[in-house]
Amino acid sequence: MNLSMRNALALSDTPELAFSDSMERELIHKAINEERALSLTGLVKVVASSIAAACVMMYEMVKETEKAIDETDSEGGFSW
Repeated sequence: MNLSMRNALALSDTPELAFSDSMERELIHKAINEERALSLTGLVKVVASSIAAACVMMYEMVKETEKAIDETDSEGGFSW
């Protein structure tokens, strides 16, 4: 607990909360595990949205290419 929190508790009528070392370690361990889960979830969301955006771009590129080939074929200027 930092100094300002101790001073605030000393000025108030409420007693200071005392955590044992094991309780403190357990709280820190839980906080780290929750942070990892949030980070992993966020990472999965970012990767999924990037893949979705890439797929949409590829689909649009294929459609534009097909359209360009069809237009060129109709003008008689392109052949396989």
